[in-house]
Formats: sequence, C-alpha cells, structure tokens
Amino acid sequence: MKKKLYPALILSVGIAMLATILSCSPPSFVKELRKAEKQLDSGLYAHAVKTCTAMLSRDPLLAQAYLYRGIAYHKQGNSGLALADFSSAIQTRPGYAEAFYNRGLVYEDLADTDKAISSYTNAIDLNPRYAEAYERRAPLLESQMDFSSAAQDYRKLVELKPKHVQAHFRLAVLYLDEGQFHKSTQHCATAIKLGMKTPAIYLTRGIGYLFMGCYDDAINDLDSSVKLDKSQVEPYIYRAVAYTHKGIFDKALDDCSAAIERDPENIKALNSTAFVYLQMNKPETAMEYCRKALDIDPYDAGTYINLGLALDKKGSFSDAIAQFDKAISLKPNLPEAYFNKAEILEKTGMVSRALEVYRVFIYGVQGAPQTDITLAQKKIRELELKLRTMEKKE
Repeated sequence: MKKKLYPALILSVGIAMLATILSCSPPSFVKELRKAEKQLDSGLYAHAVKTCTAMLSRDPLLAQAYLYRGIAYHKQGNSGLALADFSSAIQTRPGYAEAFYNRGLVYEDLADTDKAISSYTNAIDLNPRYAEAYERRAPLLESQMDFSSAAQDYRKLVELKPKHVQAHFRLAVLYLDEGQFHKSTQHCATAIKLGMKTPAIYLTRGIGYLFMGCYDDAINDLDSSVKLDKSQVEPYIYRAVAYTHKGIFDKALDDCSAAIERDPENIKALNSTAFVYLQMNKPETAMEYCRKALDIDPYDAGTYINLGLALDKKGSFSDAIAQFDKAISLKPNLPEAYFNKAEILEKTGMVSRALEVYRVFIYGVQGAPQTDITLAQKKIRELELKLRTMEKKE
C-alpha cells in the first residue's frame, strides 16, 4: 500500500504552520490540540481519539478536533468513522482544505476513485498550491486514462516542488506517449540529475532518443537500463531497433533473441525481429515472425504494419494496403499506418488518395516523429504540384 501523505499540519508540523492552525482555535483548546497533534505524530491514535472526543464534548463545532480525530480513526483502519469526522469538519468549516484532502485519502483506500478525485479537487480549489493534493490526484487521473489532466497536475506539482523526482518521471512517460520526445527526454534528464537511477528512467529516455533519431544516445541509455536489470524485455527490444537504424544487424538480432528468450510470446519482441529482417531486405523471414505474433494476438495493429511493409517489399501493393487498413481499423491513431499506406498509394500513381492519407497523417493523428511530419509535408507539396500538372494536361 502506498504511504499516505498526511498534511503538514499533522506530521512534522513546523512552528509557523502550527501557529496558523491553532490561531483558528479557541484559546482554551490550543493546549489540547497540541497534545492531539503530538499523539498523532507518535502513533498514539487511541489516545488522540480520546483527546479529540473530550474537546468535542465541550465544543461540537471545533473543526480541528474533527480533523485530528478523523486522521486517528483512519490510521486505525476505521474508514466509516474517519469519513464521518472529515464530513463534520467540512460542515463546520466549509473552506477546510485539509479535511477534503484527508477525506480523499480515505476514499482512495476504499478504492472509490471518483470520490477521491472529487475530494482532492475540492482541496485544490480551496488551496491551489496544495502540492500533496496534486500528488495524490495525478496518478488517479492516470488510472482513469485522463492523461491530459494528469499531466496538468504533474506540471503544477513540478512548479510547486521543482525537485519532485516522481512528477518529472511521470511527465516524461506521458510526454513520450504523446510523441513529445524532446520534452520527455528533458524531464528524464531532470529526474536523473535529481538522483533517479532506475531501469525505467533510462528506458524511457532511451525510447525518447530513439524516436528523435539520436540512436547512439538511445543505445547508451538502453545499455544503462539493461545493466540495472537484465531480466527486462523492453530495453533489448528498443535497443535492437536502434542498432537496426544504424545498420548493425548482428547486434540487433542478438537483442531480439535476448528479448524472445526472456518472453517467447512478447509481441513487441517478435515485431522487432520482423522489423530487423525487413531492413535486411528479407521480407519472407519478416513475415514468419509476423505470423507468429498474429497467432498470439490477432488484434495487434503493429503486426499488421510490419506485415504490410513485408508485402510492399514483395510487390504485393494492394495486399500491403489492406494490412495498413487493418492496422488503422484496430488503432485509428497509429501514425505509421497512414504514412506507409500513403507511400504505397503515391508510388502506385494514386495521387489524390495519397494526398488525402498524408493529410490525415499530419493533421488527424498524434505522436508522429517530426522527421516523418516534415517528409510528409514535402510530399504533399510535390503531389499537389503533380496533381495540378495532371489537371492542366487534361
């Protein structure tokens, strides 16, 4: 279970923060609230409950006592009583950001993600600089596939805590998924500088460098990832692709074999092997690995792209286009499917259709490498000129 991040007013309270909290309390309760806070810090939760209950018997509108007792109940595993106390704290003091935050922690423990997010949002609305609330809400938003909102939270967290390593790492991953490779590698570099030396951070930056065309940098980072954890599969896969781009096919195939040895049914490993053989101009062997991949997962879009490329090399253009269309039907936002389809349409003389697909590639999908976007823009200009020339002749 993830370590709970209770507000600063409870754990390791600073003098200024404690003064602020207690200044809102009636003078007669300051000493008792200090006592409850110390009990919480010392793990004496039953004692904290008793102290807070005594205060509430004298003043049932004491919001801090409800908050402290709710935290004690939560630490004891009594979620129902904790939620009741946090709700009472909020009812007593509607602008109590810490009560909303702690209520979010309870809902998170109860796996009620929607209510947890709502509570953290309430806390942030009341205190837009509540770093802990962003820290808790961001991964929950990721779990709901709301990557855009999660990235916003991580960016805010980095603004509030520039040395927050995990926030930099998660931004790197999200930017990588969006195809913003330069931003991804920048956040990886920051995380590494701050002390993150994990297989995942080097893998993430290595993939970013790979898609930026920085193959030597990619290989160096993927080397580091492998050295830190040789049991992984992905570093071998992406390093194989980097070696392939550099024309070092023997090392590429060695990495593919290492990946398949670790996970014989890994679709990426089989597809990477097919990619290597495609670059070696061995489409038949590439197709063998594609078929193995499809036997395992007939719905993998990447496999159909490799199969289309192999058929293209064999001169079976209509069959190749059919494979790219299959990939698009499975994953409509897959840039390489559109680009490869457009190239075949172009070389088979279907200029209008090629133009249409190139435009979809540039404007209709995300995540394409900038080099391919630039190339597609050049091809569009050339094809538009060619089409106008054809129309004049007619």
